[in-house]
Amino acid sequence: MRKPPNQTRDLYAVEFTEIDAEELDEDPWILTGPKERKLLQNIEERGVPLSERSEAISEGIVSGDNDILFVELLEVGEDLTKVRTQVDDEERLLESEIVHPLAMGDEINRYTTPSAGMGVIYPYQESADGTTPIPEDVLEEKYPRSYTYLDEYRERLSSRGSESMNYPMWYSLWCPREKSLFESKKLLTPDICQYPKFTIDEEGAHYFADTIYGLVPENNTESERKFLLALLNSKLTWFYVYYTSPILRGDFRRFKTSYLEKVPIVPEQPSHGENDGESVDKLVENNPAEALAQLGDKLTVLTDRRRSLNLALLDYLGNYTEGPKLPDLGLFQPTSSNILDATAEDYENLQIESVKTERDGRRVTVYATARYKPEDEDEYETDQWGYTETDYREAFTLADLSEQEAALVKAFVPVTVEKGNGFADFRDNATKKNSLIDRLKNITLPDPDNVSDDIQRYIEVKQRAEELDGKIEKTDQLIDDIVYDLYDLTEDEIEIVEEAVNHDY
Repeated sequence: MRKPPNQTRDLYAVEFTEIDAEELDEDPWILTGPKERKLLQNIEERGVPLSERSEAISEGIVSGDNDILFVELLEVGEDLTKVRTQVDDEERLLESEIVHPLAMGDEINRYTTPSAGMGVIYPYQESADGTTPIPEDVLEEKYPRSYTYLDEYRERLSSRGSESMNYPMWYSLWCPREKSLFESKKLLTPDICQYPKFTIDEEGAHYFADTIYGLVPENNTESERKFLLALLNSKLTWFYVYYTSPILRGDFRRFKTSYLEKVPIVPEQPSHGENDGESVDKLVENNPAEALAQLGDKLTVLTDRRRSLNLALLDYLGNYTEGPKLPDLGLFQPTSSNILDATAEDYENLQIESVKTERDGRRVTVYATARYKPEDEDEYETDQWGYTETDYREAFTLADLSEQEAALVKAFVPVTVEKGNGFADFRDNATKKNSLIDRLKNITLPDPDNVSDDIQRYIEVKQRAEELDGKIEKTDQLIDDIVYDLYDLTEDEIEIVEEAVNHDY
């Protein structure tokens, strides 16, 4: 049975702060330290609310029945689109004009051109009254395939709603939003984030579900979109969001229109391409808003390139020939005893949680973390299941490896542990007779000679990915520096921001 917490010790660990009663007015309360509150006030004074620079900030579609109205896109054609309907797992051809790519929250990533594996059947049209349902007779005549499919589920669709939820037509969506919103060029963000994930739909082609918020700038130019993209993905903006939006489990934050629209945006305007050809250094001096726009564009290009690279090692190895056990390659060098030498008799439910490898020329050292259930949970930092995890501990080193062998070990061991479940003869749990190091030593490697060309191709792609990661990190930092200058932050204020949000990146 879990012991009650040490309440005296827990109280000593609590930090207290004073908040002036005048600050607890009808606006949402910001319950944080005085330095953070003062900085938030300074940020608000330097900018104007995002709503004043936006034509629309909106949550996405609520269908009322996703299984019927959200479909998997298989092949998009000019006239017909092949889909798989979720409700019955059938493949169908529906009219492309009312089946639109539908972005979901888990598909949106910062500075990444959006892609959609899903679609929405959107039986709406633009009229003098805005976005309205297509009349049923028109839907049946003009879109017979889609109508026939929907009609199969007429009874189910018709039974939706209540006295407070009225669907205008039996095939209506509960919250269709405005067609013009989806078909505008816009910024998108998931509704739940652990760090900023804004990106741009530059084609105005993506509809989006209610797990996404869309933002259409009032001055909807390419420079303005990319300026806002860089600014909203900056650490300073995340600092503001971090302290002013709802907190969810896991330290996630949830965006809502009422929170997004208050984000302070500096009044500076990008030059809309008038400074083309100028270096970023020159733009930072003359027009920092345009510099942000160009850097936002650069990061999108770099991030798309980075995400296009396949770093799945097993895809390169294919159906390889098995080779030696891990300790039989090169010279096995044990390390001093630590928890990785323990067995299940020493620690309850002992297992390997994660592994990393470090290479030094012809030597590769393997490190692992151990996860187990401590006898006294109150003496350790534990997760919701009562388990604790150690820092990385050295397991062993393989020395005197060839170039290809060292590359293989460095890449293959972490992948094996992540895949687990007996792959390459690896199991992550200790037993009464097998320690965690025994489990690692039992890994069966591919035959180095059989996969040497595959490993070389993987190494080349990985090196390219690391180059891009370095450029992305450098560009991200430059954006943050420009944003700090735009908001006139002091060195002390920058330190407050960095300490608050660095762990989220």
